[in-house]
Amino acid sequence: MKKDLVLRFITLPMAITVFKQDKKHFKVSKVNVLFYDLIDSVLAKMEQDFRQMKADMYKKHHLDVRYLGEGNGLVNYRVNQKMISFTPAELKEQTEKLMKEYMVNVEVVRKNRIWDD
Repeated sequence: MKKDLVLRFITLPMAITVFKQDKKHFKVSKVNVLFYDLIDSVLAKMEQDFRQMKADMYKKHHLDVRYLGEGNGLVNYRVNQKMISFTPAELKEQTEKLMKEYMVNVEVVRKNRIWDD
């Protein structure tokens, strides 16, 4: 099993959620002009990549990943018929790593926005 691939598959939606929450915070901030296009571009790329990854997980890698819940300080998943666990720290670290990766590598698409003062 490709544990790194599974970890990326699990944490990509987490990173998307964090960016969406950040976007809401920036909307009420005076620095929103600086980051809104960046976050929009990152979100668009992440969502596109996740859709492709989701299709590849089943068709190409033949991996069925299911969340089982938390227990004993671990977050548990079933991958095909094998249980795999991650610590919350592992998930957080990978989520942060993905967020940084996308922020550095994404091509920012500028949008003409009308901002409310």
